[in-house]
Amino acid sequence: MIHCNFKAVRNIFLPILFLGGFIFADPTDGCELDTNQLFLTVADSTGSADVFYNSDTDIGGFQWTVDGTTVSGASGGAAADAGFTVSAGGSTVLGFSFTGASIPAGCGTLTTLALNGDATGLSEIVVSDPTANSVPFTYWTDNGGGDCASGIFDCAGVCDGTAMEDCAGECEGSAVVDDCGVCDGANADMDCAGVCFGTSMLDDCGVCD
Repeated sequence: MIHCNFKAVRNIFLPILFLGGFIFADPTDGCELDTNQLFLTVADSTGSADVFYNSDTDIGGFQWTVDGTTVSGASGGAAADAGFTVSAGGSTVLGFSFTGASIPAGCGTLTTLALNGDATGLSEIVVSDPTANSVPFTYWTDNGGGDCASGIFDCAGVCDGTAMEDCAGECEGSAVVDDCGVCDGANADMDCAGVCFGTSMLDDCGVCD
């Protein structure tokens, strides 16, 4: 009876373990990611690691920090196909186009990094569309939150971070709404009497209205 019960448990438990391992396996392609996510593969023996992406928006530029190591270069992928210049210095990677080209919405390999050691992931992710508007991206984790218990990421992709978009939609931007309710307006729509969108003007003697 004990032997039979053991076989029954084994027949139920082992498939669950197998299924769990399959569900939480690292992505093998960018199209396995959720929308607007990045993922850095484990580096091969030469130090090369792919950055997978899945985006529902054309990408006009990107930047991130590689956690755990530094980067000596970047090449290939959709970024190269689009004619992007991808620079790497220290742990920072920056990609953009001098000609205003963009990477079409889609999924696959964004670029391939040359790493100087083992990386643990990407953080401080900033992605913009062709008109320089911020596109909220997060880093893929095997449980939707990884080491982030809350599963809540700020606009820079930092778990429980405090980075926020400004009124123009730029992550950590400086634009603010002025007293007239205009984003980055600097109160330019306030007349000399302090009335928003008013018509009062200074006369030639410097007197308002």
